[in-house]
Amino acid sequence: MGERPELRLIEFSCNLFSRTVMEKICDALAGTKDLEQQVRLIQDVIGREIPYARDAYAQLRHAKAILESVLPEIDRVLRPRDEHPIWVSVLCELGFLGLLRQGKQPLDLVKQCRGLLELAALCRALLRSPATPPLAELLDRSGESPYLDALIRDLLREKRHLLEPNTIGRELALRMRAEAPGSERWLLFGQLLAENGVPALDPQELEEPLLAVNTDPLTRTVLLRIGGGCGYQTFLPTVHRLLRDSWITSSFPHSPKILMSCLDVLAQIGNGDSLGIVDALCAEEMNRQGGIHIELLRQYAAAVGQGLRERLDSRKQAGDRQGFSGPLEGDVGSRSDKPVLVQVVLNANPQSGGSSSVGGVLTFLHSIGDALAAEGSLSRIITLEVLPWNVVDSSTLLFSPGGNGHAILRVPVYTLPDASAEQLMVQESGIRRAVALALSIRGIEPDLFHVRYTDNLAKAMLVLAGELGSRLVFTLTADPHRDFADAAGELLPMSQEQALFNLNKVFIADTILEKASGILGIAHGSVDAQLLTYFPKLCLSPQIQHKPVRVIPEGIRLEAAEFDTTEVEAAEAEVTEYASAEQDLLLSLLIDHPGTFRLDRRFLDRPVILNVGRLVASKGQQRLVQAWAQSPLNEEYNLVLIGGNLEAPDPAEAKMLAAIRSTLEHDPRLVGRFCHLAALDNVQVRRLESALAQRVSERVQVYLCSSFKEEFGISILEAMAAGFLALAPLRGGVPTYVEHGASGFLIDTTTAASIRRAAEQILLSESPQRLQQIAAEGQRFILDNFGIQKIAGRFAAFYRNVLEDRSEMKSDEL
Repeated sequence: MGERPELRLIEFSCNLFSRTVMEKICDALAGTKDLEQQVRLIQDVIGREIPYARDAYAQLRHAKAILESVLPEIDRVLRPRDEHPIWVSVLCELGFLGLLRQGKQPLDLVKQCRGLLELAALCRALLRSPATPPLAELLDRSGESPYLDALIRDLLREKRHLLEPNTIGRELALRMRAEAPGSERWLLFGQLLAENGVPALDPQELEEPLLAVNTDPLTRTVLLRIGGGCGYQTFLPTVHRLLRDSWITSSFPHSPKILMSCLDVLAQIGNGDSLGIVDALCAEEMNRQGGIHIELLRQYAAAVGQGLRERLDSRKQAGDRQGFSGPLEGDVGSRSDKPVLVQVVLNANPQSGGSSSVGGVLTFLHSIGDALAAEGSLSRIITLEVLPWNVVDSSTLLFSPGGNGHAILRVPVYTLPDASAEQLMVQESGIRRAVALALSIRGIEPDLFHVRYTDNLAKAMLVLAGELGSRLVFTLTADPHRDFADAAGELLPMSQEQALFNLNKVFIADTILEKASGILGIAHGSVDAQLLTYFPKLCLSPQIQHKPVRVIPEGIRLEAAEFDTTEVEAAEAEVTEYASAEQDLLLSLLIDHPGTFRLDRRFLDRPVILNVGRLVASKGQQRLVQAWAQSPLNEEYNLVLIGGNLEAPDPAEAKMLAAIRSTLEHDPRLVGRFCHLAALDNVQVRRLESALAQRVSERVQVYLCSSFKEEFGISILEAMAAGFLALAPLRGGVPTYVEHGASGFLIDTTTAASIRRAAEQILLSESPQRLQQIAAEGQRFILDNFGIQKIAGRFAAFYRNVLEDRSEMKSDEL
């Protein structure tokens, strides 16, 4: 095997890498001590020998995975000039990891770092090595970048066992006192102090600014978080005063965020006096403070009060999971021999159905939750929706218990202003704290968490699962890895800021892959080749190989949606000249809706090209409208879009609407042939699809998904189940269940021109009879394979396997 015998270790943990491939790698590396050259040599072998590792980034991922297993001795960190920031970062991380394993002092390495990319690479290497991080020097660098701050936060949490708690507290308190209260660095150090729970500040240092009139709300929330996180019992009277004066007497008014913060402190460390305060709050009308959030505050106060009562009644030890003894009345906390599942999702717009940033995944989670409850092997299923503060108001219902064992728990996070990726990263610890308190207040003790996105919410739940002694299942996707290379396989240009953003997601995926109890792919069939392309440790790491790994597709409800009689009656009242309720519904939705673009009655007999989804650039509706507007297709098909908030669009939706409007204004002929409906809930969409599909037409009804890629595509499944012909993206998970030319068509959705070419070739060249046959085959395939109850059985079996700590993955399944 050449001059690198240590590389023989890899072949024993490698299923897809044949002995021949590994021998070629070892031969290529023989006698080579330069780390950069080693990476390039492995990339070259992988590019020739591994068919699914086609692009430069995939090859770089494989080289990194191999060299991490057997890092050679090196004497310095290489810094290639004029290289891509992803390449620089990977090479630096490998170099730092090798030096740390050789015993190099971390402090010396910090001093060598020349910029944020290198320092972030060093932090990732420190997290993967047994070395003790240089706390003071790293804290000195905090505040330079939110990505670096996130890594420092991880180091403090993961390396606490190597650092004296007093040292952590002393360093953080020292820096807080040196910064102006409320400044960015002061807030960061305060959050770190609260998260680590080190009582390094005197309670008076919190109380005085907390009660000062000129203290801003954000500073107050951090002071309250420190008091609760550090367990300051002497801090409680101050919190009681804030609640009493703000909520009951209004003599010292505060924002809803401050009131929520105070209630959180009581939920963490409250006593008998706290219960009296909360009961007094619940007895008040509570209309003096809170504005649109008053009902939210009312619900939360009642939950905190009941949780306090349960805790005080049971006399549980104060440190037990920061929690409470039992469930609320009528709640979900009762224990049984069957496990409790919590499936977590970020819901950025809970009031507007399909315009929510989670799109079809929320529909799927509600459906699979009901189906798992009916399956019966879990005692409770909790769909936990994390809500940014900008989407909650008095209409937000915090808890929907459900009657079948599936409950919806909504967790508003007042420290999370919006759903942006950067805010999820900055507020990761606040999200974890909010979810932990919500579960604890309601007596929910999860056996298993399931997260489905590669973001800081998922990482927060990984940490929380560890704190609660729960297991975690991770749905792994190739996002954002597959977007790093162009069509020729070369790394796309990327700024340092973009690289830091993308590397954060890569780091999250790798961390959860390593620590999760079970891994799922969402394709249909065997392990998705795209996962193997960008996650070589699926076949290189014995630790990961010993975990349960499965591919389970998402599913849909197959039963026909019933019409709500009130809606049918309303439709009949508005359009009485049409006989059927379906036709009435069609006309009321497509003709009489309040939006700008609606169909003309003259064109109703035409088939439609339908698209349902969030109104964001990645979904590509602007490309679809342009393609349709510039094509003879607009003479044969109406175009119907469903999605977005058309009355009060957010900035992303407004930009999309402007692009669509600009396209249509150039051709007055298109008026009456294009309809854009605001987001509808899933039942409404399914009923509309069913009604459209039942119409008799020579041409087939078409569902065209214009997304650049879809990880899976619930909306595509639902349309196919209704009988639509699917035209869907080549990229992502759709090719695992759509066979081109047999059950649907896979098209290039990169540009308006590529969509137009593909749609014209298919819809205008193929015979209508053949397209009807393909749509029927697609419908049959979906109905046979993707029913939610069938999918739920597969999920339940996988969850049992994870909880039994027994792997079902065999090497030949990869």
